[in-house]
Amino acid sequence: MQKTRYFFQIAYNGANYNGWQIQPNATTVQGVFEDCLSKKLHQPIRSYGCGRTDTGVHARQFFVQFDTDLALDHGLVREMNAFLPRDIACIHLYRVAAHLDHYRLHARFDAYERQYEYILSRRKDPFGIGTKTIFYQQELDLEAMQAAAQILPKYVNYKAFSKLESPDKSYEVKLNWATWEVRGDDWVFQVNANRFLRSMVRKLVGTMVWLGSGRMDLAQFESALASADPSKTGIVAPPDGLYLVQVKYPDNALEKL
Repeated sequence: MQKTRYFFQIAYNGANYNGWQIQPNATTVQGVFEDCLSKKLHQPIRSYGCGRTDTGVHARQFFVQFDTDLALDHGLVREMNAFLPRDIACIHLYRVAAHLDHYRLHARFDAYERQYEYILSRRKDPFGIGTKTIFYQQELDLEAMQAAAQILPKYVNYKAFSKLESPDKSYEVKLNWATWEVRGDDWVFQVNANRFLRSMVRKLVGTMVWLGSGRMDLAQFESALASADPSKTGIVAPPDGLYLVQVKYPDNALEKL
């Protein structure tokens, strides 16, 4: 029997996981999700995510693809939510649209736009442990950080914001926009692009915090960006405050069940 490709839209708090992707001897979101789905469908399921999130990083919107010869419906969302741990939630179930049967839409490679946000909290919050990065020791120059964010779309090569020993083969990113905004006691960085390098958003935030705290000026920030040298940019910010918030696919590619 021919298999059908389905997509789950999920959300998760990554504080208790070693990232999305399955790893030996580590608890990951993919490992827990696959195990639950395989048991629910009574068959071994191999899943593929729309990307990778690092240890401790969260997702408000994340897509997972899998193939099965079973005919599924929305009831599986309720069943999975009853079975999954509290920090992973199924939101919607989709089927790849009929006109794309031969295209075989891929969760990672066919996503054309992604958006992240990073939350820096100016107030110590015992109820926000693991979900925000606390930065309450000093004020930051948000105007300078905003100016840095506006510079980013002018560039394509983001090697300066990769890890020193990055496995990425290409450092080209089409960054659409970036901005900082204030939400109560939080400073929130938002950034939208076609793709992101590993730890890129966290290194952008770490470098802009250097800028906002006076450790570098705007000219030095732009010079570091243009250098394509990761040693010239700031630290990688903690994972606690990072969220994948949006992933986009071609119009009419997915049919909601």
